[in-house]
Amino acid sequence: MDRVFIEGLDIEAIIGVHELERTAAQPLVVDVGMAVDASVPARSDAVDETVDYAAVAEAIGELAEKSRYQLIETLAEEAAAMILERFGPKVTAVTVRVRKPRAIPNARNAGVEITRSRA
Repeated sequence: MDRVFIEGLDIEAIIGVHELERTAAQPLVVDVGMAVDASVPARSDAVDETVDYAAVAEAIGELAEKSRYQLIETLAEEAAAMILERFGPKVTAVTVRVRKPRAIPNARNAGVEITRSRA
């Protein structure tokens, strides 16, 4: 299976379990990998035959902006479900990785990575 991906998408969200974390949006970094069949768009050279990764990035940003989740696990789960639903049968599976750079002192990132498939 082929893969369309977005790496290092910088977004901000109000997220966290501690009250201090919930006073302002925090930076997050998101990576997304989507399992697709790239042979059809490769032959047609038409963007409507594949997943528009700019649209995926915009949708993730909008989701994060509206969210008030406590856990990055929840954000990752919601992002994966949204991608599978909104981008239709073109995406058969999705991996979402969310990193929270300021979560742990002296650590570059803490995060979660999930993979979800169509049922």
